[in-house]
Amino acid sequence: MKIPKLLDRSKTCYVFLWATQKKIPVARGVLTKWGATQTHDICWVKLNQLNRLVSAGRTGYYFNHAKETCIVGIFKAHGNNNSDYERFAGAGGGASVFNQQVVKDSDVICSKVREVSRKPDEVYGIINRLVGQESKKIELFARNWNVVAASKYKNWVAVGNQIRKTEIDKDDLELKRRFQQTYPEFAN
Repeated sequence: MKIPKLLDRSKTCYVFLWATQKKIPVARGVLTKWGATQTHDICWVKLNQLNRLVSAGRTGYYFNHAKETCIVGIFKAHGNNNSDYERFAGAGGGASVFNQQVVKDSDVICSKVREVSRKPDEVYGIINRLVGQESKKIELFARNWNVVAASKYKNWVAVGNQIRKTEIDKDDLELKRRFQQTYPEFAN
């Protein structure tokens, strides 16, 4: 996959890559190979239905997977325009302006485990506040629940072979037109 070709390098871009504990070094290496200049972690502490740490040893590993990590790759803008990067790095790691208030997101999410491979919905708000509501965002390997969670925010495109229906932001008429022209078999 040629992920770097999706990035608009005229501004700072972010790639959020989920990795299990064992694959974190591999994920960091991939982000670096793609051109990330820095990486940061968001840790998802998995809770069961009783709001306790997940502790069932179903995975066969000595240490249980009670957490999962989303590695944030930061791709600085080409040239001197790094003012949007300062929003992340200069503001204490995750502060941004949201509805005229300064919001500081944590790098730890405590959330319940749901369907297999389903990540916490809170990550969508963190991403939206970090990159801005008007920024274009794409989710690869999406499933139906990703489409539902992302639909609360503007400018998300979810792509995946397990999505039942193709949905494109109703306000992005140009994207909708290009998609229908290129992929008429998937058009609504």
